[in-house]
Amino acid sequence: MIVLEGVSKVHGAGADAPQTVALADVSLAIGRGEFVCLCGPSGCGKSTLLNVIGCVTRPTAGRYRVDGRDVSDFAEDQLAVLRRDAFGFVFQRANLLDDASALDNVEIPAIYRGVGRRARRRRALELLGSLGVGDKAQHLGSDLSGGERQRVGICRALMNGGQVILADEPTAALDAAQADEALAQLAALAAQGHAVIVASHDARVAQAAARRVELRDGRVAADSGAAPQATATSPTIAPAGEVWPAGATVAKYEPMAMASAALRSGLQAIRRAPLRSALTGLGVAAGVWSVTSMLGVAAGAYGEATAVVGRLGAEMITMVPQWDWEGEKLAPLMQFTRDDAAAIASLPNVRAAIVGNGRGEATMQRGDRQAEVSLSGWSGGTPPHWLQKAYELAEGRHLAVADDLGEAAVAVLSAPVRERMFAPDEDPVGETVAIAGRPFTVVGAYAPHTIYNTRLYRDERRFVDNSVWLPASILESWPTPDPAIGIDVRVREPALAERTAADVQDLLDRRHGAGKATVQADVVVLRHYDEMVRNRVGVLGALGFVGLVAGGLGIVAAMLASVAQRRREIALRMAVGARHRDIARQFLAESMTVGFVGALVGAGLGFATGAAVETDTVPVAFPPWVVTSAIGIAIAVSVSCGIVPARRAAAVDAAEELAD
Repeated sequence: MIVLEGVSKVHGAGADAPQTVALADVSLAIGRGEFVCLCGPSGCGKSTLLNVIGCVTRPTAGRYRVDGRDVSDFAEDQLAVLRRDAFGFVFQRANLLDDASALDNVEIPAIYRGVGRRARRRRALELLGSLGVGDKAQHLGSDLSGGERQRVGICRALMNGGQVILADEPTAALDAAQADEALAQLAALAAQGHAVIVASHDARVAQAAARRVELRDGRVAADSGAAPQATATSPTIAPAGEVWPAGATVAKYEPMAMASAALRSGLQAIRRAPLRSALTGLGVAAGVWSVTSMLGVAAGAYGEATAVVGRLGAEMITMVPQWDWEGEKLAPLMQFTRDDAAAIASLPNVRAAIVGNGRGEATMQRGDRQAEVSLSGWSGGTPPHWLQKAYELAEGRHLAVADDLGEAAVAVLSAPVRERMFAPDEDPVGETVAIAGRPFTVVGAYAPHTIYNTRLYRDERRFVDNSVWLPASILESWPTPDPAIGIDVRVREPALAERTAADVQDLLDRRHGAGKATVQADVVVLRHYDEMVRNRVGVLGALGFVGLVAGGLGIVAAMLASVAQRRREIALRMAVGARHRDIARQFLAESMTVGFVGALVGAGLGFATGAAVETDTVPVAFPPWVVTSAIGIAIAVSVSCGIVPARRAAAVDAAEELAD
């Protein structure tokens, strides 16, 4: 099963690192069912030979075959798979993870094989029960006695079958009774067909083993010879070889299984060191907090100001007919229609296409009160741009779409007209007035506006706005010589107004012929403001990003410290089958998890800060891109900052770290 031919191992090279010969021309063959003790004085090469056999370290020279396969030139990942599937390690003092349960310790080799959680947990519980420590499954490694730790270590070695059991000084930390028990268990494993190889200078181990190989100065000094292979079986210990039932190994889904295992290992590491993890995530949380709160305030201010700028014209599309001479007078080349408005309203990004018209002056009467008024019509619903930006509703309501569709005899008054027709303490809503002799019900009145007015007349004291608004359908049948209507187009997103204007122009060209109408969007103000605010948002975002980077550097420092503290754990995982990429994934998963949790905490703090500072004068908004980008960048920074520690962890020398 195991054949070594002229194997040598030399440590160090060059003037700065003098060479040390650990093994010299070792040739050895070990078969299934053998219980072999590698014995000799300290420094004779026992542990080094054990590490070579277990593929933890490579020989400097010679050939090494396992089941007929020459593994001398195997890549690191191939050696890791061989350790995982063929070898089981039992270390001095068991080398358990003290802050993990006995069950979790036993499961480790199966994790790196990609076995599902349920299958490996069942197998681990069976093994613990077979060696009499089933009741200790949930106990931490640090809470177990020396004998219990060794039995758990043997269970871990058998997790994936353990065709070859390698034990380095398994009785060194045990009392006499515990040592005898451990040796009996190893002998039972050999009887089951496992090749059991023990490195020890304990005379009891040499006496218990069926074969003794004595090493001196890295060479085989004596070999008692191979013993007959045992064939006895035991009902409590599974035989060597494949132990997983069909379907238990999910090799075809290995990337997903490995990623899941890395994430679980990362979470366990975080739980085992909560203070360190909290301090690591604090930097990320602070960075996301600053990014989220700053961008929330910036986004709120931007949205509010954009709405104001939009009301000043950025969300409006203007449409005018082209004019040409008809004989001796100018005349429009086309007339807008209600069908045009309906077609425009169906275009993308159009919020409203409002029909409006103006029909000159008329006389309004109410009792003995009388005023000359200027009539304007619109189709109800969203007020036209010029009306929305110039007036605030003081009483009642705007005209409704139903008013226009039903040609309702209703009116909305400007503040000066309301003042002339009603006393200050009177409520005009619901009252009836006569316009050109026709009765109309007042449904609303606007507050005074000192900047924008539609019709201005001067008397001795002030400008007077004599506007009255009626449904557009009423004015379309009004007896005046001007039947033309206008269409007020409002967009949803002012930033897309130019594209929408092009769509409207194309529609009118197709309906009325090219060149008969001009359509344009007035976005100059919005462009200027948008550029200014985006620059400020960029500055705030950059400041927050600096905080994230600072948090990322904290992750680097904390993870590097973690690697230094956990080198033995890393070596243990490598010995039981973890590849370099598996170790790197675990540390990246830890970094990503810390970053993700820190990002969530930071986002929550950002929301809370926004709610605390928000006022009428300090609007705060959290559009989805603010939160997702902050969390996404935080995770990206965390993963990026975890690369160096992950590479450092993957480069750990398992043989050196496991040497006692």
